[in-house]
Amino acid sequence: MRHQLAIITAVGLLAITGAMAPEAGAVGVTGGVHNLSSPAEMLSVRIDARWLEGLGYRPVEITVTPMAGAVNDRRLTVEFLVRRNWQGRGPDLLVREIVDVPAGGAPVTTTMSVPQITYWQSDSIRVLDEDGRPIKKLCVGWTPVGSRTDEYYEDELPNVLMAEYSGGTRLQTGTSSGIAVPKSSQLLEALANDDPADFAAARVVANLRSIKDSTGPPITVPTTPLPTLLTKRPADFPRRWLDYTSLDIVCLSIDQLDNLATGNPETFDAMLQWVSAGGSLWVYGVGQQWQNLQRLEKRLAMKPVDESLPKEFGWTEPKASDFPKQLRRISVTERYYPTVSDMEDEEAVEVVPPEAPEQSPFKLRQFDMGLVVAMAEKDPFPGEAAGWRWLLNAMGASRWQGEVRHGVSMCSDNSDFWDWLIPGVGLAPAMEFCVLITLFALAIGPLNYWLLRRWRRLHLLVVTIPLGAAAVTFTLFAWAILSDGLGTRLRARSVTHIDQSRGQAACWSRLSFYSGLAPFGGLTFPGDVEVLPIDPLPDDYNEYQAKGKILSWEDGSQRMTHGWLPSRTPTQYATVRSRPSGLGLEITGRQAGSAALEVKNNLGVNTTILHLAVCDTDGKHYWGTDVQPRGTATLEPLALNEIGRRLRDVHRSNRPAVPRGMDPDSYGGGIFGSPAYRYRWMYGDRFGDVTQRTGRMEMTLSQLAVPDSPDYTLRVPGSYIAIVDKSPEVEPGTTSAVEEESYHVIIGRW
Repeated sequence: MRHQLAIITAVGLLAITGAMAPEAGAVGVTGGVHNLSSPAEMLSVRIDARWLEGLGYRPVEITVTPMAGAVNDRRLTVEFLVRRNWQGRGPDLLVREIVDVPAGGAPVTTTMSVPQITYWQSDSIRVLDEDGRPIKKLCVGWTPVGSRTDEYYEDELPNVLMAEYSGGTRLQTGTSSGIAVPKSSQLLEALANDDPADFAAARVVANLRSIKDSTGPPITVPTTPLPTLLTKRPADFPRRWLDYTSLDIVCLSIDQLDNLATGNPETFDAMLQWVSAGGSLWVYGVGQQWQNLQRLEKRLAMKPVDESLPKEFGWTEPKASDFPKQLRRISVTERYYPTVSDMEDEEAVEVVPPEAPEQSPFKLRQFDMGLVVAMAEKDPFPGEAAGWRWLLNAMGASRWQGEVRHGVSMCSDNSDFWDWLIPGVGLAPAMEFCVLITLFALAIGPLNYWLLRRWRRLHLLVVTIPLGAAAVTFTLFAWAILSDGLGTRLRARSVTHIDQSRGQAACWSRLSFYSGLAPFGGLTFPGDVEVLPIDPLPDDYNEYQAKGKILSWEDGSQRMTHGWLPSRTPTQYATVRSRPSGLGLEITGRQAGSAALEVKNNLGVNTTILHLAVCDTDGKHYWGTDVQPRGTATLEPLALNEIGRRLRDVHRSNRPAVPRGMDPDSYGGGIFGSPAYRYRWMYGDRFGDVTQRTGRMEMTLSQLAVPDSPDYTLRVPGSYIAIVDKSPEVEPGTTSAVEEESYHVIIGRW
């Protein structure tokens, strides 16, 4: 019976969702549109916050229109506030954007990038005048945003942005027709692993078959699209890469890709920067005979596949043996809801493994740290569930699950927070305590008594003993403060991919801070850096306490002025950066009569290469150390297996590790009060599978430990691996941070 109620509820939600569908082809968006007007200020403001919820940044479009007769230029401050819980005492996050509006001019449109670092339940908007006073008519109180707060299992679905689809169903919004949504139910069925009851309590249910009930007739649920799908016109795609970060997949046809590149180059470049940094791009219509594959390579500025390139770095096809396999994914949470096999009166069905098609309908190829999927079909939707499952398995869960790709969770413990702390920071001064307590016992006891008795002042014992205890306590306190320091200390771990032929760099990093006294002004990051907190406990562990983070966009930079770096508190962030770059390694030639290779370090004015391995264009390998910034060095030939052994040793010596004697489980707030206990109670026993090890950074670094792998970077002619003291692409957020015990790797190709 509960299955019927769950399905009826899902269908009801579907009906409501369909009735309220926004004008963009969005099935599972959250947020809304606010149209505000103030005749007294002669201004109207439209704020569109509709987007898919996921770890990353949400583009919030702001349009300010001066009314006829406005004679003064205006400088407005728009504040977007986010709250995780209705019961909160304040916003968890406040983001500011300054908008300059010329008098009597055309509407001014800007995009505010809002970090989605917590699940949203409500948002609020404030528009301030030049004096910082709210304009009452241009403010909106707390409004529900349709958050997936209680549906954590939807985090297992990929967030997909698709270009308008000609073969789909057109959503109706009032009097206007929306954008066509593809019939992606078979994709959703593949994600459900052919287990329809997995999504019985979700907002949407994919292609559910008739489910028997012993007390009544079968119940049939209609086919519905993927709930985490957003469809837009290509011209309406985000214009900066940061606004793609909450997406897992972007899908469009090869013709749409060409039109986007020629008609909206800024949008095209932003999308490619996102793919370069780890996103996945699906391009369909490449042709049954792959006749458009070279056209795709040229459009994306990929190197043509030739005999010098190992096949693992060209276009690869999935294994036919993987076709009948179930979907492999990393479960963020184990859904509590029963599966079909748990239902009574379920008839046993013999399952016959399907056979793979003779020709694979798709091919895959790495694109820096991202992935490009070429699909042969001109119209791949709705497709078959087995085919989609084949594709998802070929990609890997770390490509299409957002939290898995980032290695950061918003709803479960980030238990590996404790394995990348700054060594020695925050430790109790045990040895100093033993010395002081011993001296205190000797001084306050025998010595104190002997002196006062000799001076005939024994009555002063009631004064000297508490004063001595206070002095020792103060000394311990001062020692702890001075040993940790008053400045900001940073331990960083990063991997950077540089494609010198395209002039593109993508960098993933993990920043561990400890600030004795938080720097004035907080942290400041460039506008091309994604910044995500790594919290040891879920965001709602203190769900009734406002986090109070403030971010101000100023001159294209992110000023994180409050709540981002508290004093004397270990703090960590995962950052991703993607941008054009002219940095790299320059091969200056070979010494006369020698097999050695000469190189120049052009990786930045502050970057020293500690270890360098190079595969030259002729496929030969070289090794060198200690290459100074802007300096040259001579590399000696060395066998690949020996290079791999050396790099593996360096990598293993820099593994993250929990400090000796520390128990991370003791930081969970008690077994019954911990988030882990509450989530296990709600969603089942599997918990905490998302760690940094599943993220793109650690998965890329892990290849250093497997030089025998066929896709090892140094098997590609014209490539190198450099281990450096500082990465030119890692932004620390503050100039006062002193870096120590860091580990930076640069993987490059020319």
